[in-house]
Amino acid sequence: MKQKLFDVLSTVSNSLSIWQALSGSALLASFALPAWAAATTEWISSYGRIGWVAAGFSGLLVGVIAVYVMTSIKISLIKMSITRLFYQEGQRINPLDIHYLNKRINLRDLLPPGPGIIENKTFENCELVGPLNIFPVNCILQRNLYTAVDYIVVDNEKSRSGKILNAAIFNNCRFLNCKIYFVSFLIMEESFEVFDSWGGCNWITQTPKEGVQLAAGTSPAIAG
Repeated sequence: MKQKLFDVLSTVSNSLSIWQALSGSALLASFALPAWAAATTEWISSYGRIGWVAAGFSGLLVGVIAVYVMTSIKISLIKMSITRLFYQEGQRINPLDIHYLNKRINLRDLLPPGPGIIENKTFENCELVGPLNIFPVNCILQRNLYTAVDYIVVDNEKSRSGKILNAAIFNNCRFLNCKIYFVSFLIMEESFEVFDSWGGCNWITQTPKEGVQLAAGTSPAIAG
Protein backbone atom coordinates (compact mmCIF):
# COMPACT_ATOMS: atom_id res chain seq x y z
CA MET A 1 0.00 0.00 0.00
CA LYS A 2 2.77 2.44 0.98
CA GLN A 3 4.69 1.61 -2.20
CA LYS A 4 1.58 2.25 -4.32
CA LEU A 5 1.03 5.60 -2.66
CA PHE A 6 4.71 6.49 -3.15
CA ASP A 7 4.46 5.57 -6.85
CA VAL A 8 1.38 7.73 -7.28
CA LEU A 9 3.00 10.70 -5.57
CA SER A 10 6.14 10.28 -7.71
CA THR A 11 4.01 10.23 -10.84
CA VAL A 12 2.18 13.33 -9.62
CA SER A 13 5.47 15.13 -9.00
CA ASN A 14 6.83 14.23 -12.43
CA SER A 15 3.57 15.18 -14.14
CA LEU A 16 3.46 18.56 -12.45
CA SER A 17 7.09 19.26 -13.39
CA ILE A 18 6.40 18.50 -17.04
CA TRP A 19 3.15 20.48 -16.90
CA GLN A 20 4.94 23.48 -15.43
CA ALA A 21 7.50 23.40 -18.25
CA LEU A 22 4.79 23.12 -20.88
CA SER A 23 2.79 25.88 -19.21
CA GLY A 24 5.79 28.23 -19.32
CA SER A 25 6.26 27.56 -23.02
CA ALA A 26 2.55 28.04 -23.65
CA LEU A 27 2.54 31.41 -21.86
CA LEU A 28 5.55 32.58 -23.88
CA ALA A 29 3.82 31.54 -27.08
CA SER A 30 0.57 33.20 -25.99
CA PHE A 31 2.42 36.52 -25.86
CA ALA A 32 4.64 36.11 -28.91
CA LEU A 33 2.06 34.82 -31.40
CA PRO A 34 -0.52 37.61 -30.87
CA ALA A 35 2.25 40.20 -31.00
CA TRP A 36 3.55 38.73 -34.28
CA ALA A 37 0.02 38.57 -35.70
CA ALA A 38 -0.58 42.18 -34.68
CA ALA A 39 2.57 43.26 -36.49
CA THR A 40 1.20 41.78 -39.70
CA THR A 41 -2.28 43.23 -39.21
CA GLU A 42 -2.59 46.61 -40.86
CA TRP A 43 -5.01 48.36 -38.49
CA ILE A 44 -3.13 47.21 -35.37
CA SER A 45 0.30 47.88 -36.81
CA SER A 46 -0.83 51.45 -37.42
CA TYR A 47 -0.51 51.92 -33.65
CA GLY A 48 3.12 50.84 -33.85
CA ARG A 49 4.84 49.01 -31.02
CA ILE A 50 2.10 49.93 -28.55
CA GLY A 51 -0.39 47.92 -30.59
CA TRP A 52 1.96 44.93 -30.77
CA VAL A 53 2.60 44.98 -27.01
CA ALA A 54 -1.11 45.41 -26.22
CA ALA A 55 -1.97 42.45 -28.44
CA GLY A 56 0.80 40.41 -26.83
CA PHE A 57 -0.43 41.10 -23.31
CA SER A 58 -4.02 40.39 -24.33
CA GLY A 59 -2.90 37.01 -25.62
CA LEU A 60 -0.86 36.46 -22.45
CA LEU A 61 -3.92 37.17 -20.28
CA VAL A 62 -5.96 34.62 -22.19
CA GLY A 63 -3.08 32.16 -21.89
CA VAL A 64 -2.79 32.67 -18.13
CA ILE A 65 -6.51 32.04 -17.70
CA ALA A 66 -6.33 28.90 -19.84
CA VAL A 67 -3.29 27.55 -17.97
CA TYR A 68 -4.95 28.29 -14.60
CA VAL A 69 -8.12 26.44 -15.61
CA MET A 70 -6.21 23.45 -17.01
CA THR A 71 -3.90 23.29 -13.98
CA SER A 72 -6.87 23.42 -11.59
CA ILE A 73 -8.56 20.59 -13.46
CA LYS A 74 -5.35 18.55 -13.47
CA ILE A 75 -4.76 19.05 -9.73
CA SER A 76 -8.39 18.10 -8.99
CA LEU A 77 -8.02 14.89 -10.99
CA ILE A 78 -4.77 14.08 -9.18
CA LYS A 79 -6.40 14.66 -5.78
CA MET A 80 -9.30 12.41 -6.75
CA SER A 81 -6.94 9.60 -7.76
CA ILE A 82 -4.99 9.89 -4.49
CA THR A 83 -8.22 9.99 -2.47
CA ARG A 84 -9.52 6.86 -4.19
CA LEU A 85 -6.25 5.08 -3.45
CA PHE A 86 -6.18 6.23 0.17
CA TYR A 87 -9.78 5.25 0.89
CA GLN A 88 -9.81 2.00 -0.99
CA GLU A 89 -10.70 -1.13 0.92
CA GLY A 90 -8.21 -2.40 3.45
CA GLN A 91 -6.18 -5.52 2.90
CA ARG A 92 -7.87 -8.86 3.26
CA ILE A 93 -7.27 -10.12 6.76
CA ASN A 94 -8.14 -13.11 8.85
CA PRO A 95 -10.11 -11.75 11.83
CA LEU A 96 -8.95 -14.77 13.84
CA ASP A 97 -5.28 -13.74 13.66
CA ILE A 98 -3.80 -12.39 16.88
CA HIS A 99 -0.91 -10.35 15.42
CA TYR A 100 -1.20 -7.89 12.53
CA LEU A 101 2.02 -6.36 11.19
CA ASN A 102 2.25 -3.67 8.47
CA LYS A 103 -1.40 -4.04 7.49
CA ARG A 104 -4.01 -1.55 6.37
CA ILE A 105 -7.16 -2.65 8.14
CA ASN A 106 -10.76 -1.55 7.95
CA LEU A 107 -11.62 -1.92 11.63
CA ARG A 108 -15.12 -3.10 10.83
CA ASP A 109 -13.62 -6.21 9.25
CA LEU A 110 -12.55 -7.30 12.73
CA LEU A 111 -16.03 -7.19 14.20
CA PRO A 112 -17.55 -10.56 15.06
CA PRO A 113 -21.09 -11.26 13.86
CA GLY A 114 -23.53 -9.98 16.44
CA PRO A 115 -22.43 -8.73 19.86
CA GLY A 116 -18.87 -9.73 20.67
CA ILE A 117 -15.49 -8.67 21.93
CA ILE A 118 -12.26 -8.22 20.01
CA GLU A 119 -9.54 -9.40 22.34
CA ASN A 120 -5.94 -10.51 22.71
CA LYS A 121 -4.77 -8.92 19.46
CA THR A 122 -1.66 -6.91 18.61
CA PHE A 123 -1.61 -4.27 15.89
CA GLU A 124 1.92 -3.19 14.97
CA ASN A 125 2.86 -0.61 12.32
CA CYS A 126 -0.68 -0.81 10.95
CA GLU A 127 -3.09 1.70 9.43
CA LEU A 128 -6.42 1.29 11.22
CA VAL A 129 -9.37 2.98 9.55
CA GLY A 130 -12.85 3.59 10.94
CA PRO A 131 -15.41 4.88 11.31
CA LEU A 132 -15.85 2.96 14.53
CA ASN A 133 -16.61 3.59 18.19
CA ILE A 134 -14.01 1.78 20.29
CA PHE A 135 -14.27 0.97 23.98
CA PRO A 136 -10.75 -0.07 25.05
CA VAL A 137 -10.41 -2.33 28.09
CA ASN A 138 -6.96 -3.22 29.45
CA CYS A 139 -5.40 -2.05 26.19
CA ILE A 140 -1.91 -0.71 25.52
CA LEU A 141 -1.57 2.17 23.06
CA GLN A 142 1.99 3.32 22.37
CA ARG A 143 3.60 5.65 19.81
CA ASN A 144 0.49 5.91 17.62
CA LEU A 145 -0.61 8.74 15.33
CA TYR A 146 -4.24 9.80 15.44
CA THR A 147 -6.20 11.57 12.69
CA ALA A 148 -9.84 12.67 13.03
CA VAL A 149 -10.15 10.91 16.40
CA ASP A 150 -12.56 11.92 19.18
CA TYR A 151 -12.57 10.97 22.86
CA ILE A 152 -15.76 10.47 24.89
CA VAL A 153 -15.86 10.14 28.67
CA VAL A 154 -18.19 7.38 29.85
CA ASP A 155 -19.61 7.07 33.34
CA ASN A 156 -17.89 4.25 35.25
CA GLU A 157 -21.16 2.70 36.45
CA LYS A 158 -22.75 2.70 33.00
CA SER A 159 -19.67 1.19 31.39
CA ARG A 160 -19.48 -1.60 33.98
CA SER A 161 -23.19 -2.37 33.77
CA GLY A 162 -23.00 -3.09 30.04
CA LYS A 163 -25.12 -0.13 28.94
CA ILE A 164 -22.76 0.78 26.10
CA LEU A 165 -24.34 -0.71 23.00
CA ASN A 166 -22.92 1.20 20.03
CA ALA A 167 -19.22 0.46 20.47
CA ALA A 168 -16.74 -2.28 19.69
CA ILE A 169 -15.03 -3.57 22.82
CA PHE A 170 -11.30 -4.15 22.42
CA ASN A 171 -10.07 -6.15 25.39
CA ASN A 172 -6.42 -6.78 26.18
CA CYS A 173 -5.24 -5.49 22.79
CA ARG A 174 -2.03 -3.66 21.90
CA PHE A 175 -1.73 -0.83 19.39
CA LEU A 176 1.94 -0.16 18.63
CA ASN A 177 3.27 2.44 16.13
CA CYS A 178 -0.06 2.53 14.34
CA LYS A 179 -1.88 5.24 12.39
CA ILE A 180 -5.49 5.43 13.48
CA TYR A 181 -8.14 7.26 11.45
CA PHE A 182 -11.81 8.21 12.00
CA VAL A 183 -12.31 6.58 15.39
CA SER A 184 -14.10 7.62 18.57
CA PHE A 185 -12.66 6.23 21.81
CA LEU A 186 -15.07 5.73 24.71
CA ILE A 187 -13.02 6.22 27.85
CA MET A 188 -14.06 5.33 31.39
CA GLU A 189 -13.85 8.16 33.91
CA GLU A 190 -11.21 6.30 35.89
CA SER A 191 -8.98 6.15 32.78
CA PHE A 192 -9.43 9.80 31.83
CA GLU A 193 -6.18 11.05 33.36
CA VAL A 194 -4.13 8.41 31.53
CA PHE A 195 -5.48 9.39 28.12
CA ASP A 196 -5.53 13.11 28.88
CA SER A 197 -1.86 12.99 29.86
CA TRP A 198 -0.99 12.26 26.21
CA GLY A 199 -2.02 15.79 25.29
CA GLY A 200 -3.95 16.76 22.18
CA CYS A 201 -7.00 14.57 22.89
CA ASN A 202 -10.17 15.99 21.35
CA TRP A 203 -12.65 15.47 24.19
CA ILE A 204 -16.17 16.03 22.89
CA THR A 205 -17.93 15.43 26.21
CA GLN A 206 -17.51 17.05 29.61
CA THR A 207 -14.44 15.65 31.31
CA PRO A 208 -13.96 14.91 35.04
CA LYS A 209 -11.56 17.86 35.14
CA GLU A 210 -14.30 20.20 33.87
CA GLY A 211 -16.76 18.65 36.32
CA VAL A 212 -14.49 19.51 39.25
CA GLN A 213 -14.24 23.09 38.03
CA LEU A 214 -18.04 23.39 37.80
CA ALA A 215 -18.46 21.91 41.28
CA ALA A 216 -16.01 24.51 42.59
CA GLY A 217 -18.18 27.28 41.15
CA THR A 218 -16.13 28.23 38.11
CA SER A 219 -17.86 28.72 34.79
CA PRO A 220 -16.73 26.88 31.67
CA ALA A 221 -15.45 28.97 28.79
CA ILE A 222 -18.12 29.78 26.20
CA ALA A 223 -17.03 30.44 22.62
CA GLY A 224 -18.70 33.52 21.25
